[in-house]
Amino acid sequence: MLVPDSGDNTVWGYITLMCSEIKLGNTHTLDDCEAANRYSDFPSVKIARLAVDHRIQGRGYGDALVQFAVFIARRNIMPRIGCRFLVAESKAGALNFYQRIGFTVLDTEKNKQRRLPVVFIDLNKLHSD
Repeated sequence: MLVPDSGDNTVWGYITLMCSEIKLGNTHTLDDCEAANRYSDFPSVKIARLAVDHRIQGRGYGDALVQFAVFIARRNIMPRIGCRFLVAESKAGALNFYQRIGFTVLDTEKNKQRRLPVVFIDLNKLHSD
C-alpha cells in the first residue's frame, strides 16, 4: 500500500498479487530451458489489482509499485513456488504503461482479441537485485 509519510490515513495506491499461470501456446519457446518447451502453461504471479490515486498519477508511483511487485516475486515467491513470469491483464488505457516499464503483450490471436490483454515479464531474464 502506498501511503503518505504525514501519518494521515489516505491511501494513494496499492498493488495486490496472486498465483496464476500464463499460457504461452505453441508459438512461444523458452530459449534458456529446452525441456520446458513441451509445456504450454507456466506458473506465474499475477498483478491482480494496481491503482494509484488520480491526483498523483504521472509521478512514478505506479512504476514503483510494479517494481516492488517484481522484487517480491523474485525474492520471495520464485524460490518457493517456481513461478517464472509476472503477468497482468491490462486495461486499454494502461497498455502503454505496462509496455514502457518492460512488459510484453502476449502475442497470440486470442490475447489480441481480449478486452483485457495479458502482458508479462519473464522474471528469469531480469538482472539480479
